[in-house]
Amino acid sequence: MLRFPLLIARFLQRVGRLLDWLPPLVARISVGWVFAQSGWRHLHNVEFMTQKFSQWHVPHPLFNVYLSSYTELIGGSLLLAGLMTRLISIPLSINMVVAIWKVKRDGIEEVSDLYFLSEYLAIVVFLWLFIRGPGAVSIDYVLNYFINPRREPAADPR
Repeated sequence: MLRFPLLIARFLQRVGRLLDWLPPLVARISVGWVFAQSGWRHLHNVEFMTQKFSQWHVPHPLFNVYLSSYTELIGGSLLLAGLMTRLISIPLSINMVVAIWKVKRDGIEEVSDLYFLSEYLAIVVFLWLFIRGPGAVSIDYVLNYFINPRREPAADPR
């Protein structure tokens, strides 16, 4: 009777190992697409975004609109490709911290309010990608293989 749950647990572990490539791919595509689109939209509405940044009391609004927009556009595109995933997770996270600090902080009364912010959830995904890496379906993975040709490529290049 106890053997059946063990068999199920082993089976699920094998399935999990076979699908190890899927979660980082889905995470990268999901946030990458959102950020690339957001950056593209902001770059095509610079005047409007500059007014918004001024209202939010962001210093040097025009400069920061371009900085934020290009960070999102280039960062999102790099995430989609799985190129420099760990590196690009840092400025994208900083972008989200600034967004929470400058735009959303008035609506945060307690820590649990953060959990409902898309910016906070994006930071969580970036942290996970920074630690976990881009996964096997990425340019980073292929480059790691060519940089270290004597080794088998790891499931997640570190």
